[in-house]
Amino acid sequence: MLRTLTVAAVLATAAASMPAAAAEFSGFRVEAQGGWNSTGIDYVGPTGVVVDNSKSSFGYGVEVGYDMPVSETVILGAYGNFAGSTQSYSDMLCPDNATACLLGRPNVNANLGFNWALMARAGLQVADSTLLYGAGGYAQQNVKYYITPVGGVTVDTSENYGGFRFAAGVEQAFGEQFYGKLEYRYSNYQAGVTTNQITAGAGFRF
Repeated sequence: MLRTLTVAAVLATAAASMPAAAAEFSGFRVEAQGGWNSTGIDYVGPTGVVVDNSKSSFGYGVEVGYDMPVSETVILGAYGNFAGSTQSYSDMLCPDNATACLLGRPNVNANLGFNWALMARAGLQVADSTLLYGAGGYAQQNVKYYITPVGGVTVDTSENYGGFRFAAGVEQAFGEQFYGKLEYRYSNYQAGVTTNQITAGAGFRF
C-alpha cells in the first residue's frame, strides 16, 4: 500500500512539473485553407531553350496536425498538408505571345495537380492567444502536361516533383478549440518548379 502511494505521489509530482503552455496550442487539429498561389515552371523546349512560365491562381487545401508544448511559451508540432489550385498554363513554349516563338513548334499546355507536404514546426507564444511559428519539411507537386506535336495527336503525361518547403505564420486562438492563421509558404521542387503562397486557415482542435 505504501509503495502504491509513493508511486502515485511521484507521478503526480512529474505531471505538475510538466510545461504549462496554453491549451489553445496543444493537441490534435484539423484545418481548412485558401489563398493566393503562384507557381513557376521552367519548361525545356525541343531546342533546349528553357522557358519560364509563372502564373497566379486561387489555392485551397486541408491540414491535419498535432502540437505539443515543451515549455510555457514554446510549441513543437508536426502536420500533413494536402492542397490544390485552379492554376493552368497555355502554350508554354510561347508565354505572353513572345516574338521568339517559331512556327512548327509543338503546343504544350499544363494543369497543376494536387500537392502534399509533411512538415515539422516550432512556435513561440507571444501573447495569451497568439503564436508565431516557422516550419519546414518535404513537399511534392503534381503537374499534368498536354503536348500536341505539329500535325499530331495530343499526348498527356503526369509528373511528380519533390522538394522542400518552408513556411512562417501567425496563429490566433479563439478559445481552446477554434483558431485562425495566416501563413506564407515557399516550395522549391525539382526541374525548376517553385511555388509561393499566402494562405489563410480556419481550424478546430480536439
